[in-house]
Amino acid sequence: MTRRTYYYSTAAADALAAAVDRLHYGSHGRISKNAALDAIIRAGVEQVDVIEQRLRGEG
Repeated sequence: MTRRTYYYSTAAADALAAAVDRLHYGSHGRISKNAALDAIIRAGVEQVDVIEQRLRGEG
């Protein structure tokens, strides 16, 4: 595991925290918060081409 610091909007931070909590508490703690966050980030990384197009206004 590693620790990194990124700055992003409050809305994104709140949405991310809500998604992590949904996975963690929805599993009654069987999914750790770090595992939930890892899975969410990996899912986003898999969509980087779509994200790039959206950010460039192409999608």
